[in-house]
Order: sequence, then C-alpha cells, then structure tokens
Amino acid sequence: MHPFLSRLGIPTVIQQHFTPFYTNDDSGNLCFSYHDHQEVFGFGFHRVPATEGLWMAGELSDPAIKSVFISHSAMEVILFAARYRHLLGPLYQHLFLATGAGLYASQLSRIKESCEGKGYALIFEDDLLGRIADVKAAAALHNLPVSLELTGQERLYIRFRNQHFCLPQQGFSLHAFERASGYRFGIKTYKSKTGSSFLDNRSVY
Repeated sequence: MHPFLSRLGIPTVIQQHFTPFYTNDDSGNLCFSYHDHQEVFGFGFHRVPATEGLWMAGELSDPAIKSVFISHSAMEVILFAARYRHLLGPLYQHLFLATGAGLYASQLSRIKESCEGKGYALIFEDDLLGRIADVKAAAALHNLPVSLELTGQERLYIRFRNQHFCLPQQGFSLHAFERASGYRFGIKTYKSKTGSSFLDNRSVY
C-alpha cells in the first residue's frame, strides 16, 4: 500500500495489482518507467514524459490477456481502474498501457503487433486533444492511416480511407467520426464524467 494512493482512496485490490509496476524515489513519489523516461507523481505535481516508450502493467505476450487499455498516463490508468473496478473483472486478464504525453506511430505499431486478436479500450482525456487521440489510436490499431488538421474555423479536416471529412470541433468524438465515415472501429472509449480526466475527479474514489 502506497500512502499517496491510499490518500486518493485507491482500494487495496487495485493497489496490489499495480504495485509491481512502479517504484518510489527518495521523496516517496511514485515513478512509472517508460524505459527511457519516467512519469513522476507526487502531491502537488505530476510529470508525464513525451517518449516513444511505453509504461506497462502486465506483459505484452501474456496469453491470459484478453483486453488492452491505453492512456496517456499511468496514474490515469490507476484512477480509471479504481473507478471501474466493478466492470473489469479479474485484473490479470487486462494489459494496461500508457504512452506518455505524446502518441507516436511506433508505440501504436508495437501494441498492434503484440496484441493481435485482443480487445482495446481507450482512456484519453475528455477534451479535444484526447478525442483526437482516440481517433488516431483507433485507426492505427486497425492499420488504417488517418490525418487530422485543426483549422481556425473551429473545425477538423480529416483524411481517412481516401476520403476527406470536415467536422466541427464542438462535439467531436470517435463515435461522431464513425458516424461520418461509416467505419466502425469496435473500440470502447472511457471518459471521466465530471472532469477532463480521472485525475481531475480523484476525490470520488
């Protein structure tokens, strides 16, 4: 049990599952390894690296894994798991991944190649950048190139499957893009109901 996670109200069963996947620095802050960089969480600060590495809770090659959850942040993953623990079932059947502040094609390619045949779920922020990340990740995991461009007219121009789409930024989502494009990705997205991220809503755990 980590005192920071306990103060956030993270249940014991969730803490026990994620304990092998972080370390502590000399000040007791939580450190999540992306191999070449670290995400660091302490009370009053949270640093998420931009890196092509991945933080993992679980093993890419584990045959017991049935579903893969992808987020920008390891702490976001833990708070998500605490919020939705009643829906997740056995945690050993899930692989939890964080990409860091960016979202690189190399990361998504590695995930796709290693997790073929497993279900995916996305835990990006409930803002425009998070919803763009949903579309980029969903397309890459289906091996389909997509290009998204923001304009000054509060619209998004999207190139996908040799077609062009122009959608308003307001209300944009993976689901809205599926309706416009006619393509169904079959990927679940989870959003905090009371903030842009689960970290924003940490008091409910």
